[in-house]
Amino acid sequence: MVKKAKEIMEKENGAFIFTGEILGQRGKSQTLRAMKKVEEKSSLKGRLLRPLTALNLPETEVEKEGIVDRNKLLGIKGRERKIQLTLAEIKNIKYFATPSGGCLLTDSQFCKRLEDIFKYNPDAKLNDYYLLQIGHHFRINLETKLIISRNKKEKEKMIELSDENKIFLYSELNEDIVGIISGKFSEICLEIFASYVSKKPVWIIVETQGEKERRVVQPKQKIYYHNYLI
Repeated sequence: MVKKAKEIMEKENGAFIFTGEILGQRGKSQTLRAMKKVEEKSSLKGRLLRPLTALNLPETEVEKEGIVDRNKLLGIKGRERKIQLTLAEIKNIKYFATPSGGCLLTDSQFCKRLEDIFKYNPDAKLNDYYLLQIGHHFRINLETKLIISRNKKEKEKMIELSDENKIFLYSELNEDIVGIISGKFSEICLEIFASYVSKKPVWIIVETQGEKERRVVQPKQKIYYHNYLI
């Protein structure tokens, strides 16, 4: 990943690369030895800055050249996250992932969704990328994508991250589930959504820019739509 970042840096005439790594936060990948190894293997010696933990590391060329003021960098170390959370509060950063086992780019399912959005929606907004982390995702065709929430928490988050250009699907039978269509409406979206709500004919509410329409849909088994899953 750092090697790829180096390619972009050189292409864009950048001066250095920075990461959010913290010395000692992860037992294997964020040791002093591991950090040095990454710097060497990526041919970024002196050009790889870790601003959150910089004061625990040797001074980089970036700092020596005055591109970045070392006095403004931090010296966070270990697994404690209180300082990061305090910084987030100071900077009014409200939405960030819960600390977990690693980078999302190591998650094969997330990467498939990321590849899909790059291919079919290159002008996607930031919230569209946040949506990649939640729900069931379906690529219907070149112009249509459907996301279905798994529970009430996901439903609330999906609605919060969606704008008025999205098409919303609801069911009174299960109020914890919402479907969100990006792009053009497709009838098959109703079928897929209904299959997650009921095994019998069910009323689906379609909301487009505030206008609502009720449709009755006969769902099939979910397996019929497996090929659409991302």
